[in-house]
Amino acid sequence: MGTPRRAFGLCATGSTKFLHGGDHVAEIFGYSAERIASLPEGWLSLVYPEERENYEAFQKSASLQAGGTPAAMTVRFLRSDGTWEWARVIRKRLAGDDSGVDAVLFWVITPDDQVPDPLREADAMFRKLVEQAGDGILLVDGVGNVLEANAFACESLKRDLPEVIGHNVLEFVPPEFHPNVIASLQRIGKETRVSVEMCHQATDGTIVPVEITVGALSGGRALAISRDITHRKQAERERQAKENYYRGLFENNNSGVLVLDRSGVLTDANPALARMLQKERAELIGQKFEKILSPDHRAKGSQLIEQMISGRDSFPDLHLVFQGKSGNRIQTYGSPTSFFDQDGHFTHGLLLLNDVTDLKKLENQIIKVAEQEQIRIGHDLHDGVGQLLTGIGSMMEALEYDVAPEQKATVVRIRDLLSQALTDTRRISHGLSPAAVKNRGLPGGLQLIADTVEQSRHCKCKCELDESVVIQDETMVTHLFRIAQEAVSNAQRHGKASEITLSLTRLDSMTAALVITDNGKGMPIRRKFVSSDGIGLRVMKYRAELIGGEFLIQTLPQSGVRITCRFPCDRLKGRNLTNRSK
Repeated sequence: MGTPRRAFGLCATGSTKFLHGGDHVAEIFGYSAERIASLPEGWLSLVYPEERENYEAFQKSASLQAGGTPAAMTVRFLRSDGTWEWARVIRKRLAGDDSGVDAVLFWVITPDDQVPDPLREADAMFRKLVEQAGDGILLVDGVGNVLEANAFACESLKRDLPEVIGHNVLEFVPPEFHPNVIASLQRIGKETRVSVEMCHQATDGTIVPVEITVGALSGGRALAISRDITHRKQAERERQAKENYYRGLFENNNSGVLVLDRSGVLTDANPALARMLQKERAELIGQKFEKILSPDHRAKGSQLIEQMISGRDSFPDLHLVFQGKSGNRIQTYGSPTSFFDQDGHFTHGLLLLNDVTDLKKLENQIIKVAEQEQIRIGHDLHDGVGQLLTGIGSMMEALEYDVAPEQKATVVRIRDLLSQALTDTRRISHGLSPAAVKNRGLPGGLQLIADTVEQSRHCKCKCELDESVVIQDETMVTHLFRIAQEAVSNAQRHGKASEITLSLTRLDSMTAALVITDNGKGMPIRRKFVSSDGIGLRVMKYRAELIGGEFLIQTLPQSGVRITCRFPCDRLKGRNLTNRSK
């Protein structure tokens, strides 16, 4: 038969308290009498909020009608399914009844067959969208009384719909957020859209963080959309914890750390870097990276930025020299890292730096001590062993005339061996002594190495010398000579090379390169120096860094090794002034 459309009951005069028939009236709106009785305001909880005051006045006026004249009012009631139902309420006081009883007739006047189809379909679609929304939706008046609410809003508040409709939103918010709610309500009408973060408090005391977006409607009303942001707040707390963790690592790291943007400008620097460079952090932030480097390393710094932006992920043994506040050189080893967005665009770079200035000074002292020891050994060989061998050779020449004829061949053989030993002693002495380059310059020293190799008759060695390379610093000349010596020695002893080329070439107005290439058996491809590398390789690298140069080892595709030392040279043209060889 369906839901009844009308019901009759008896109420106490001027009130909504049913004395009889309350269960029938409740049924036409989809409730039980017990359910309505449990609501905070009973039947008044079902009356449309904006009509509640008029309905209460209607009840009282009906009881005052003379002669039991009936009074009528059309009012909206909230059905249990969340829809609003128009009903005609007719109320009449029973004449002669001293107990104060009113007869009340409820008549639903919005049957489905009287609602235009398009309107009914639109209303159903709107209601479905609102009810299925994943956010709480409240329709409120200008002072925050709830006129309508969807299912999700009720669920998040852990309240039934009648416990939400007609109540003020302040009832659902912890007291500390009341000022924010009142301020937001006051802004309605002045602003089209108001957003604020606060918390809802459910009936069980649960506090739920929400984001409320309020939009003004006509008639002083507003639509409030409440979004649960519990997961977002949790993610924000986790992100903040991570940020604090990494910020702690950044701030308290003993190594210097700097952050660069795409244009190579420092956007952040930790305290360790400021101490390392003897500057304040504020002085560093905003500076171009290459500007804080030593002049001879600025081009290298610019190249590093380009490589980081391009996505290069390997920077073996990156050696950078910075310029301190007083102009002093601060030597570092760096580890760069690049960061990119989802589209693969460079966002920023991070550079971790370790100060090795003191280590470099120690290495320099060790090399100086080794150099002095080589000089001493060279002099001892020349002045001691060399002179002794010369004396023995002279004695063997004299002895050649005094021995019996059958022993003469043996004496000649001994004399020839002594002569070879003397030649080798002089060659070793010259190689150990820096006089080999002091008297010849670097080109002459390189040529001496080539000539010495050629004399062995086991390997061919040639020089390709650019006379425009000018080096006036004798210490630099000595280091380059020693690098060439060690590279040639390694090619012969370890690479078993049959051909070696020494090349001295100018790269640009301020840079030159010493290149040693061989056709030996090569060596494993490497990305960086490791502790297992021989002392010779490491010393060559140290020497290159001591003169502000860059040391590279390349294994050639077919066979052999190419060792390159790029270094700064004098901005001069023409004849090499350090080449004093004839």
